[in-house]
Amino acid sequence: MEFNAFLVKQNKSTGVNIGLSGVLAFFLGILFTMFEATHTIAMFLYIAGLICVLISPFFGKGSDMFEVTDDVMSVYSNEIVIRDKHYAFTEVSKLNFFFHSFYCQSTYGFFTDEDGQIEYGMNNYFGFLFNGEEVTEYFYIGNEEHANKFLNMIENLKQEQIDFTIEYRQYPNRIIPLS
Repeated sequence: MEFNAFLVKQNKSTGVNIGLSGVLAFFLGILFTMFEATHTIAMFLYIAGLICVLISPFFGKGSDMFEVTDDVMSVYSNEIVIRDKHYAFTEVSKLNFFFHSFYCQSTYGFFTDEDGQIEYGMNNYFGFLFNGEEVTEYFYIGNEEHANKFLNMIENLKQEQIDFTIEYRQYPNRIIPLS
């Protein structure tokens, strides 16, 4: 048994923060235009927001809050490997997996969606204690086949009698009209 996935990290780039601040300033400008006494502030916020959005690409790499990295995590029948660090199941406690979604999965849990809303497969994570140290990582599931490999890995861990818990995302109830 083997399962591999790319890890996900939060983009700590200054450019992302500047860009998001610019978007916030722009929308605050819209809010301030509703009041006649604050039109000058609104104009300032529009201009400041626009400048922040335009200069943000020069202050760092990446444009998303979270991004898939080149780092890999692998789960084998006897250990978990994160980057180049090995964690034997015999030394791991409180192992927990959380399956949220895979890339292009509907936000309602179906495989396709008429609404056009999709998940990006980056909210899956696992965590455990290793020699008293807490290890938690988010990982990317790229498609339905990759999700099935993950679920097969979970079944194999059960068969190997590895002590772990698994949680799944709860989806909202959705009424599908009969046409």
